[in-house]
Amino acid sequence: MRLLLVLLLLLPFAASIPDLPDVSVLPLKTLCSSLVHIATTRYLSNPIPSSSNETRTRLAESYKDYAYGSAFDLPSSDQANSVASFTSFSALTLPSLVSALVPDFSSYTPAQQITALYTLPIHAVDSIHGSNYFRNTALYPQSLNIAATFDTRHAYKQGFSSCASTFDASGGSVRWIFSPLFGVSSSSAWARVYETYGEASKVVSEMSSSFIQGAAATSLCATTAKHYLGYANNQGRDRGISRAATRDRKVWNANLLNSNSQESNSKARATTVMTSYTQANGEYTINFDKKELGDLRRYFDGVVVTDFDEIWNSISWHRNAEDLKDALAMFYSFDGVDLLMAPHDDGEIIDAMVELVEENKINRKLLEKKVTRLFRLKQQLLGPDFAAILSGSEPPALPSFDVAADREASYDAALTSITLLKNDGDVLPLENPSPAIIITGPTANFLPSMVGGWTFHWQGPTGNDDPGFNNGNNDEQATLLSGLQEKFADVTFKPFEFSTAGSDVAAGIESIVSTCTPESYVVISVGEQPYTEKPGDVRDAHLPDGQLRLVRGVREGCAGSKVIVVYFGGRARLLGDIVDNCDAFLAAFLPGVAGGTAVADVISGSHNPTGRLPVTWEKFNDGAGRFDSKISDLCTSNQNEDKDGAGDNFPNYSYEACESQWKFGEGLSYTDFEFTVDEGADADADSIVIEEGAGGSHNFTVRVKNVGERKGSTVSMMFYQTLVRKEATPSRKELFSFAKTKELEPGEEQVLVHELSAEDFLFSSPESSPRLILEDGMESLVVHGLEDCRTGNSEGCLNTRIKLKVAEPNQACLHACAAWELGCPVVFGEKFRCGDLCNDDWDWNYVDCVWGAVLTANDVAESACKALLDHCKNIFVTGPNSDDDVVNGGGGSTHNDSESLIITALVSVVVGVIAGIFLSGGLKGEKSEHNLIGRGSSSLTESNGRRVRESTLTTLEGEFRDDESYEEGGGEEGLDSDEEDDRNGLFLADQSLEGMAMTRMKTSTSVII
Repeated sequence: MRLLLVLLLLLPFAASIPDLPDVSVLPLKTLCSSLVHIATTRYLSNPIPSSSNETRTRLAESYKDYAYGSAFDLPSSDQANSVASFTSFSALTLPSLVSALVPDFSSYTPAQQITALYTLPIHAVDSIHGSNYFRNTALYPQSLNIAATFDTRHAYKQGFSSCASTFDASGGSVRWIFSPLFGVSSSSAWARVYETYGEASKVVSEMSSSFIQGAAATSLCATTAKHYLGYANNQGRDRGISRAATRDRKVWNANLLNSNSQESNSKARATTVMTSYTQANGEYTINFDKKELGDLRRYFDGVVVTDFDEIWNSISWHRNAEDLKDALAMFYSFDGVDLLMAPHDDGEIIDAMVELVEENKINRKLLEKKVTRLFRLKQQLLGPDFAAILSGSEPPALPSFDVAADREASYDAALTSITLLKNDGDVLPLENPSPAIIITGPTANFLPSMVGGWTFHWQGPTGNDDPGFNNGNNDEQATLLSGLQEKFADVTFKPFEFSTAGSDVAAGIESIVSTCTPESYVVISVGEQPYTEKPGDVRDAHLPDGQLRLVRGVREGCAGSKVIVVYFGGRARLLGDIVDNCDAFLAAFLPGVAGGTAVADVISGSHNPTGRLPVTWEKFNDGAGRFDSKISDLCTSNQNEDKDGAGDNFPNYSYEACESQWKFGEGLSYTDFEFTVDEGADADADSIVIEEGAGGSHNFTVRVKNVGERKGSTVSMMFYQTLVRKEATPSRKELFSFAKTKELEPGEEQVLVHELSAEDFLFSSPESSPRLILEDGMESLVVHGLEDCRTGNSEGCLNTRIKLKVAEPNQACLHACAAWELGCPVVFGEKFRCGDLCNDDWDWNYVDCVWGAVLTANDVAESACKALLDHCKNIFVTGPNSDDDVVNGGGGSTHNDSESLIITALVSVVVGVIAGIFLSGGLKGEKSEHNLIGRGSSSLTESNGRRVRESTLTTLEGEFRDDESYEEGGGEEGLDSDEEDDRNGLFLADQSLEGMAMTRMKTSTSVII
């Protein structure tokens, strides 16, 4: 295949890339402005600028009062305006920005010029499936289709195109894209399923990583990992309650956070992160979650941006803040979010932020840290352009982009994503030279149903006449109707609209029945109209009843005709009796503008289908049946056998794995394949031991042979099924590896290698915890294919078991020591190993405490580290040590009376004072990049047989400030009594869960529970 892009080598510059400006001297208003991420609507649409000069004039007007640091696309709901507005991006190149926003640039000093360049806005676009908003580009299939290929090369090209074609079409003005989506789909009703790479964390991880690698290969733009965290793990309602689960955390762990894999660490990572719309773990907006964002900040020091208008959503949607100033104070009470995506801000947010800094309610030092991250991003993307402007030389030449080759790659991805799920009697392919075909259905001649949302407009196109389809690629575009007409001579079209209902359905069916014969092939194209996010919510995942009635009516009225159903849509809608009433079923999902041609190629036999389901196609509305659901999540068998409505056959004591329409990974071919697995184990071995650490993996080889009569490609999948897991109920099975063969001729073979590593066994305990752990001695079965080997042997079940050997069986020790060795290396260093102190009394309460402590204590004096260590040691009771004194470095003693409880509470305060003294002296100057804010804390002790929770109630004050910055903000002088009460307290290394930092402790209390 031709190269998608020919990148020209950048000529060396006489001037070097300028260093970051000193953010401490930025005017406060400029500093705050940099953190507001507005929409380009105000200068690119409503109305559309008539010329580049008008664009620059409106740009200058928009930025005259506030130096917004970044901006993003906001397509107009008006179709013509939306498409036209993106042509104006070419007027937003860096030289144009300088001309419009810094007209007296040449009179600036060198230092002022550098600062001016870094404060210019950087532009971002929602390039989700290729450059989906610009003219003369390729539209890629949506991510769900890319996942259905089970070929990461397509994800790589998707990332490459999304970045490079956006840069090319915008004239080099767009350098930041909001992709890929790290979410793992959990509900077939969710309106954003098509934006994901499916429901298997392994597939999502590999595909999203490949997308990022492809984008990074262009060196042209920043990518965005979204949405942190657990957004996709919901109940099917967008922007509702979500809960981060193991499957979500494994994707982020592998692609952004703390991966132990050498291969993973060598890959490019997403440049930025976007937080989600949702309440994290059912509590409050993720943007206020110090535990989750604290975990992110341990490993990620890039830009974190909110999703659309979350600053206002925190007030009106989540109801977590009273007003704007309250919301801003919460957003910037700790080091979590950097940029606020506020599309319509007119300066209100910036003015409020300035006031809060002046009132000492937001720490300026924290904002400087965040603006530095944004400047670093601009330096990474625009450094050579900055250098060219400063030296007066020509900017780097734009690369040459091969649009035709990009469209070819897009079509190849679409073609290989089409999934054949039913083919009774081998009705497909239609190799009769001139079969009589009748085509009907609401998606048969409707281009929008093949491209979905995020296409030309936020909600996608509404008709075939959308200006976006006039995109310079008319020859590529094909509905299913036009695709079949291109392949077959005898094609009759019977229109059936989405709005058809009631008596119209009967009339439509009658029109088809009057035409069909026993020799006819009736192709019924069903599915959805486009949608994006919350506007695509459904309460019932079933397809509309009119579409079910259409298929049923054709089956009943066209005796002898073969019924072929094709589905276009962004999620696997429930099909009712459609599957029973058809001979063949093809899932096309959202293949792009040439989707009709791709499906016609499969129906005709020009292409042997290779797609596999990246999601479970559910059969009922209860959301059950996922391949990785908990082993205990069972359904009652035969509950739907009573068809006459007389009853539900209660009670029913037979339980089994929940039934689905089709399993994850299912897909048929027009040929047959034979799989031979080599377990790579000694014949006498009853288990394969995989040890944690370097080289801790095992390879299985699979020999795939095409034993049919047609050339074709297939997918090999390997799962493990854990027998017993003590820390958390195991999943039914987990996918640990997948691989796709090349196109094999009949009789041809290919050997594939599947690696199973210790990292594949990571899981959260509990599910809501950001900690991923391993369980020593855990045993698992290995499965090739879709079988469930716990219920008995089948063809895909391997003989040997996998036994996991963990270097540190007490995973709490591992996590606590990782914290101390990161944050206080002076304590451990060469003196002794943290692991030498570990004992069974170290538990997760202790881990939570030390992680929070060291995130604030990085690079401080040895005495301060020891004080914090003792603080955690004395606060938490981590084991039944009778009346013994606290074990060095570990758990505390069990208190048996209320007097000792009081002593413990006093000790915690005293140690907090000591720690505050040490830290106030030890944290002068530059602070740790991992400085976070805690949430308060609690621990359990025993008092006269009752459980007592010792609580440390805190108020959040932002980052710890050194004396200079504290005095700069006003110090203690001049405060009224209320303000003095609010600020009275001690800096304390708070021992809260996961993300802790410097907070001010107001009171300490004991609560009987």
